[in-house]
Amino acid sequence: AGAGAAAADALLGALGARAPTEFCAALSGNEVEGATTKGSKVTACLDKPMAAGAHIRRFVVSFGTGGGSDQYFGVLEGSVDTKGAGYGALRQSSGWCVKHGDRPCARGNRVPGAETWTLEGHTIEMVVDMVARKVHFYDRDNEMRVTLSGLPDSVMPCLGLYENTATALDRDIAGLPRG
Repeated sequence: AGAGAAAADALLGALGARAPTEFCAALSGNEVEGATTKGSKVTACLDKPMAAGAHIRRFVVSFGTGGGSDQYFGVLEGSVDTKGAGYGALRQSSGWCVKHGDRPCARGNRVPGAETWTLEGHTIEMVVDMVARKVHFYDRDNEMRVTLSGLPDSVMPCLGLYENTATALDRDIAGLPRG
Protein backbone atom coordinates (compact mmCIF):
# COMPACT_ATOMS: atom_id res chain seq x y z
CA ALA A 1 0.00 0.00 0.00
CA GLY A 2 2.94 2.34 0.69
CA ALA A 3 4.22 2.22 -2.89
CA GLY A 4 0.70 2.76 -4.26
CA ALA A 5 0.18 5.75 -1.95
CA ALA A 6 3.52 7.24 -3.00
CA ALA A 7 2.65 6.78 -6.68
CA ALA A 8 -0.76 8.43 -6.15
CA ASP A 9 0.90 11.33 -4.31
CA ALA A 10 3.40 11.76 -7.16
CA LEU A 11 0.61 11.71 -9.75
CA LEU A 12 -1.52 14.26 -7.87
CA GLY A 13 1.56 16.43 -7.34
CA ALA A 14 2.51 16.30 -11.02
CA LEU A 15 -1.02 16.98 -12.22
CA GLY A 16 -1.67 19.67 -9.64
CA ALA A 17 1.57 21.51 -10.35
CA ARG A 18 0.25 22.15 -13.86
CA ALA A 19 -3.35 22.91 -12.91
CA PRO A 20 -4.93 26.12 -11.68
CA THR A 21 -7.32 25.95 -8.72
CA GLU A 22 -10.79 27.00 -9.76
CA PHE A 23 -14.26 26.95 -8.24
CA CYS A 24 -17.88 27.84 -8.80
CA ALA A 25 -18.45 30.33 -11.56
CA ALA A 26 -21.50 32.34 -10.53
CA LEU A 27 -24.14 30.65 -12.68
CA SER A 28 -27.73 31.74 -12.99
CA GLY A 29 -29.84 29.71 -10.60
CA ASN A 30 -26.99 28.87 -8.23
CA GLU A 31 -26.68 30.77 -4.97
CA VAL A 32 -22.99 31.60 -4.84
CA GLU A 33 -21.58 34.04 -2.31
CA GLY A 34 -17.96 34.73 -3.15
CA ALA A 35 -16.26 31.36 -2.94
CA THR A 36 -18.97 29.72 -0.79
CA THR A 37 -22.07 27.89 -1.96
CA LYS A 38 -24.85 26.69 0.31
CA GLY A 39 -28.21 24.98 0.30
CA SER A 40 -29.66 21.86 -1.27
CA LYS A 41 -28.64 21.72 -4.93
CA VAL A 42 -25.95 21.07 -7.51
CA THR A 43 -23.41 23.87 -7.96
CA ALA A 44 -21.32 23.83 -11.12
CA CYS A 45 -17.66 24.69 -10.66
CA LEU A 46 -17.19 26.20 -14.14
CA ASP A 47 -19.30 28.24 -16.53
CA LYS A 48 -19.07 25.56 -19.26
CA PRO A 49 -18.18 21.84 -19.39
CA MET A 50 -14.64 20.55 -19.90
CA ALA A 51 -14.12 18.78 -23.24
CA ALA A 52 -11.91 15.79 -24.02
CA GLY A 53 -8.28 16.91 -24.21
CA ALA A 54 -8.91 20.04 -22.09
CA HIS A 55 -6.28 21.29 -19.68
CA ILE A 56 -6.11 19.52 -16.33
CA ARG A 57 -8.00 21.42 -13.64
CA ARG A 58 -7.88 21.23 -9.87
CA PHE A 59 -10.66 22.06 -7.42
CA VAL A 60 -10.15 22.22 -3.64
CA VAL A 61 -13.26 22.41 -1.45
CA SER A 62 -13.82 22.50 2.31
CA PHE A 63 -17.20 21.01 3.20
CA GLY A 64 -19.32 22.25 6.11
CA THR A 65 -20.64 19.93 8.80
CA GLY A 66 -24.39 19.97 8.05
CA GLY A 67 -26.73 17.97 5.91
CA GLY A 68 -26.08 14.30 6.66
CA SER A 69 -24.85 11.87 4.04
CA ASP A 70 -26.19 13.67 0.97
CA GLN A 71 -22.96 15.51 0.05
CA TYR A 72 -21.23 14.84 -3.30
CA PHE A 73 -18.17 16.09 -5.20
CA GLY A 74 -17.34 15.05 -8.76
CA VAL A 75 -18.23 15.46 -12.41
CA LEU A 76 -21.44 15.12 -14.42
CA GLU A 77 -21.67 14.41 -18.14
CA GLY A 78 -21.41 17.77 -19.87
CA SER A 79 -24.92 17.46 -21.35
CA VAL A 80 -26.60 17.43 -17.90
CA ASP A 81 -28.50 20.61 -16.98
CA THR A 82 -26.83 21.49 -13.66
CA LYS A 83 -29.36 24.24 -12.98
CA GLY A 84 -32.18 21.70 -12.96
CA ALA A 85 -30.30 18.79 -11.36
CA GLY A 86 -30.95 17.67 -7.81
CA TYR A 87 -28.14 17.34 -5.27
CA GLY A 88 -28.00 13.54 -5.81
CA ALA A 89 -27.43 13.77 -9.58
CA LEU A 90 -23.71 13.07 -9.19
CA ARG A 91 -24.47 9.57 -7.92
CA GLN A 92 -26.69 8.70 -10.89
CA SER A 93 -25.71 7.18 -14.24
CA SER A 94 -24.29 10.47 -15.57
CA GLY A 95 -21.92 11.09 -12.66
CA TRP A 96 -18.51 10.16 -11.22
CA CYS A 97 -18.12 11.24 -7.59
CA VAL A 98 -17.18 10.75 -3.97
CA LYS A 99 -20.12 10.81 -1.54
CA HIS A 100 -20.18 11.39 2.19
CA GLY A 101 -20.60 8.12 4.10
CA ASP A 102 -20.37 5.93 1.01
CA ARG A 103 -17.96 4.50 -1.54
CA PRO A 104 -17.16 6.51 -4.68
CA CYS A 105 -19.57 6.09 -7.63
CA ALA A 106 -18.88 5.86 -11.36
CA ARG A 107 -21.87 6.01 -13.73
CA GLY A 108 -24.26 5.28 -10.89
CA ASN A 109 -22.37 2.26 -9.54
CA ARG A 110 -20.42 2.08 -6.30
CA VAL A 111 -16.76 1.34 -6.95
CA PRO A 112 -16.03 -2.19 -5.67
CA GLY A 113 -13.36 -2.43 -2.97
CA ALA A 114 -13.16 1.35 -2.48
CA GLU A 115 -13.23 2.87 1.00
CA THR A 116 -16.11 4.87 2.46
CA TRP A 117 -15.49 8.62 2.20
CA THR A 118 -16.12 11.45 4.66
CA LEU A 119 -16.86 14.83 3.12
CA GLU A 120 -18.53 16.72 5.99
CA GLY A 121 -15.93 18.83 7.76
CA HIS A 122 -13.19 17.66 5.35
CA THR A 123 -11.15 19.34 2.63
CA ILE A 124 -11.26 17.44 -0.64
CA GLU A 125 -9.12 17.97 -3.73
CA MET A 126 -10.41 16.95 -7.15
CA VAL A 127 -8.17 16.89 -10.23
CA VAL A 128 -10.00 16.47 -13.55
CA ASP A 129 -7.78 15.11 -16.35
CA MET A 130 -9.69 15.14 -19.63
CA VAL A 131 -6.65 13.95 -21.61
CA ALA A 132 -6.65 10.64 -19.68
CA ARG A 133 -10.43 10.90 -19.05
CA LYS A 134 -9.95 10.43 -15.31
CA VAL A 135 -10.91 12.26 -12.14
CA HIS A 136 -8.70 11.99 -9.05
CA PHE A 137 -9.88 12.71 -5.49
CA TYR A 138 -7.74 13.29 -2.40
CA ASP A 139 -8.97 13.87 1.16
CA ARG A 140 -6.48 16.24 2.81
CA ASP A 141 -7.71 15.34 6.31
CA ASN A 142 -7.24 11.57 6.26
CA GLU A 143 -5.12 11.15 3.09
CA MET A 144 -7.63 8.91 1.29
CA ARG A 145 -7.42 8.92 -2.50
CA VAL A 146 -9.24 7.36 -5.41
CA THR A 147 -9.14 7.66 -9.20
CA LEU A 148 -12.22 7.12 -11.37
CA SER A 149 -11.81 6.54 -15.10
CA GLY A 150 -13.96 6.28 -18.21
CA LEU A 151 -15.12 9.90 -18.32
CA PRO A 152 -17.20 10.88 -21.40
CA ASP A 153 -16.25 13.45 -24.05
CA SER A 154 -17.45 16.34 -21.89
CA VAL A 155 -17.86 16.79 -18.12
CA MET A 156 -18.97 19.51 -15.70
CA PRO A 157 -17.14 19.56 -12.36
CA CYS A 158 -19.65 20.23 -9.58
CA LEU A 159 -20.80 19.49 -6.08
CA GLY A 160 -24.11 18.36 -4.73
CA LEU A 161 -25.11 19.65 -1.33
CA TYR A 162 -28.03 18.95 0.96
CA GLU A 163 -28.47 21.58 3.68
CA ASN A 164 -24.73 22.21 3.88
CA THR A 165 -22.04 24.66 2.74
CA ALA A 166 -18.86 24.26 0.71
CA THR A 167 -16.03 26.77 0.44
CA ALA A 168 -13.37 26.92 -2.25
CA LEU A 169 -9.81 27.11 -1.00
CA ASP A 170 -6.85 28.77 -2.64
CA ARG A 171 -3.85 26.52 -3.27
CA ASP A 172 -1.75 28.52 -0.81
CA ILE A 173 -4.36 28.16 1.92
CA ALA A 174 -4.68 24.44 1.24
CA GLY A 175 -0.90 24.03 1.41
CA LEU A 176 -0.61 23.00 -2.22
CA PRO A 177 2.43 23.72 -4.35
CA ARG A 178 2.29 26.73 -6.66
CA GLY A 179 1.56 25.77 -10.28
